Amino acid sequence: MILGVDIGNTTIYFGVIDNNEVVKSFRITTKKDITEEEYEIVIKNVLEENIEKDKIDGIIIASVVPEVTSELEQALTNVIGVKPVIAQRDVVTNLGADPENIKVVGTDIICNSVGAKIKYKLPVIIFDMGTATTCMVVDEQGIFRGGMVCPGLKTSVNALISNASQLSNFPLGNPKNMIGMDPPECINAGVIYGHSSMINGLKTRIEKETGSKYTVVLTGGNSDYVKDYIDKDIIVDKNLIFYGLNELYKNI
Repeated sequence: MILGVDIGNTTIYFGVIDNNEVVKSFRITTKKDITEEEYEIVIKNVLEENIEKDKIDGIIIASVVPEVTSELEQALTNVIGVKPVIAQRDVVTNLGADPENIKVVGTDIICNSVGAKIKYKLPVIIFDMGTATTCMVVDEQGIFRGGMVCPGLKTSVNALISNASQLSNFPLGNPKNMIGMDPPECINAGVIYGHSSMINGLKTRIEKETGSKYTVVLTGGNSDYVKDYIDKDIIVDKNLIFYGLNELYKNI
């Protein structure tokens, strides 16, 4: 079994891959101010709840948080007894990505693109909803061509609340109505319907600009909030990145 690890700004996402399929996934909170030893304790606890560590043959990490990568890498080595491989851009270029286009993007974007390339009909648009909502475009030849970065769903809410003195935290979830009657309802409706409409609209605009019809995949930790509000032909695949990580691991 391979353990894929996606280190994001908000959460660290783990995926257990067996025979090229993701059989289990789980998350912990990303903490930039804890030590390697503290991460060891967290990892021991989360692995005990989800998988027997002796069954893990390899580990591969994609990270957009450099200050956490080394601590987590060493903690995983100490707990599991397997040294992780760090996903690097030079490996990705061997799988068909345009080297000029990948110089300025995170490895999570590249891994999602590789996962979509091997799993879905090309061309593909991928929306990844995390701290940011990123949009990635992979063309008919499986080449990553670029994309967009938008403020994330929760990031937008937190920014709004922190900058408006009369607003407070509220449960984020399915809006009761599109038109709210109080500030929490209004914000919730605005965020959920607004973000889902953004995804639908960007999909339409990309197809119009490029003249191509795309497979569209939604992934990321915040995708559950909008999955019931997006166009029905958009595929929801929260484990997409692990298929990319698995492919990278096989090519290292």
